Amino acid sequence: ECDVQPFSGKVACQYGCSYYSFDGFGTAKIVETPKEKISYLSLVRKIFTKKYLRLLLPHFLRGVGMAGMYFFMTVSLSNVSLSDSQITLSVAVSVAAAAAGNLLFMFLIKKTHSGTLTLLSNIICGVSIVAASLNHNVLLFFVIYFIYMIANTISSVSIPTGVLGCTPNEDLPFMSALRMLVSSASNSIFVLLFGYLLKIWPSVYIMGFAAVIFILCGIYCKFLFTDQLTHYVED
Repeated sequence: ECDVQPFSGKVACQYGCSYYSFDGFGTAKIVETPKEKISYLSLVRKIFTKKYLRLLLPHFLRGVGMAGMYFFMTVSLSNVSLSDSQITLSVAVSVAAAAAGNLLFMFLIKKTHSGTLTLLSNIICGVSIVAASLNHNVLLFFVIYFIYMIANTISSVSIPTGVLGCTPNEDLPFMSALRMLVSSASNSIFVLLFGYLLKIWPSVYIMGFAAVIFILCGIYCKFLFTDQLTHYVED
């Protein structure tokens, strides 16, 4: 972890910290033998095959869409003025909605596929962030925020469930790590871009673009996630 830079804001939820970090387990070493070099180069080349590019596209789109959603609260607070007690209430609403989203996912995943849940929740998230950029009513803010957080929670759980259900065992570790890399990379780039554009363009344009990308992610996942594979560990 390095380049730690705390930053502040007008309200509690705008405070935070930016940093670079790497999280992992193992021993780093220099690849020297021809056999090792061929093995790792083959792994890198595998990423750029049509199969993996197709599998990674929705995670790239998700990263872009989530970049816009990170500004949900910033955009909302630029339109509505919340008291200290209302800001505290918004935290409680967020926690309650996350719990409700997880419970709702547990019920819905028995009724339908993860791809369908991803699409529906992404549509609701997209509509919510656009609505937040247009809303100027405090009560409506809490309604939008609660619905948005439920949908965002369902989407966040549906995607790894979908990956698990459509990825063969031999590809699962590689795919799981790679999808997070792609999503985080696209997210990091577009957070910076959206943050800059929000200073010069109306927020509804940025939120609208992020919403469209997030819904496209959902559409792609709808057809990609089949939930047909069962993974297990042999004794």
